[in-house]
Amino acid sequence: MGLLQLKEVREEKYTQAEIANILGVKRGTYASWECGSDTIPSRKIYALANIYKMSTDYLLGISSTNKKIKGDELNLDLIGQRLFLIRKSLGLSQLEIAESIGINQSTWWAYEKGKTMITTNALTALARKYNYSTDYILGRSKEKVYKKVRFEPYFILLFKSLCKLGVAFLICINFRHMDLFLYWDYTF
Repeated sequence: MGLLQLKEVREEKYTQAEIANILGVKRGTYASWECGSDTIPSRKIYALANIYKMSTDYLLGISSTNKKIKGDELNLDLIGQRLFLIRKSLGLSQLEIAESIGINQSTWWAYEKGKTMITTNALTALARKYNYSTDYILGRSKEKVYKKVRFEPYFILLFKSLCKLGVAFLICINFRHMDLFLYWDYTF
């Protein structure tokens, strides 16, 4: 997961060494998060969002909208409550929601009970699959749904580019499984 936003935001105030020191990690560790060669832990993305007073959705590349959010201290019980409410609102069992985001049921149970912090991969998978804001899930916001998805502009650019080439096409997206099917029809 390349997080270009981390670099852009950091460069406004800090060096890699300075922000790494604030987060209590080595500069190399922070650099690996910034370039996407390693996944930033959700506790650290939470801390960064609080330092910069901005959205975790934006920092994680889920939304292209950067909202100013003042966060509180991390509260695993609140995160667990939010995960429970999300699951119930979707009408899913712990097993069903866990499998849908690629984790096992016991891991989801631990997240929902506030025993363990949700991982960044599980957090982003849940947010993307069910259109929930990571700020809401993490208890930083009451707004449940994120507004703009970062990949939308790429579809628009693809469409415009193909139209200029004189190619007609049909894009069918199955949002439940996030499958993308392209059908090309050359109209010369």
